[in-house]
Amino acid sequence: MTIELKMTAGNDKKPAAIDGLRNLAFCKINDAVKILLAAHDFDARLIAKLDLFPVSEIKQNKDGGLEIKFYDRLKAFEMLINYTGCGENPQNSFYGALESAAKSVSEADEV
Repeated sequence: MTIELKMTAGNDKKPAAIDGLRNLAFCKINDAVKILLAAHDFDARLIAKLDLFPVSEIKQNKDGGLEIKFYDRLKAFEMLINYTGCGENPQNSFYGALESAAKSVSEADEV
């Protein structure tokens, strides 16, 4: 399954990337599990209706079983945080608070 992002001139690709990452990070894998549980009962029409966005690869092994690989959900979360700027602000972290306190103490000592 190939996913195409159709962009027109002047459109920013960042919102489409964020939507894709959000989908990877939060989507369910129920449809992929359906394929595993009923591997030989599916036909092309049924498979076309399934949401296989989180699936990176489907292979049939030598024994006739199916192997499904998924995109890395944690990596999608990390990329989503980087793209949206929702990462932890160092000033809000415990280390950032300690650093600010040390700086204000040293400035008070200088006065």
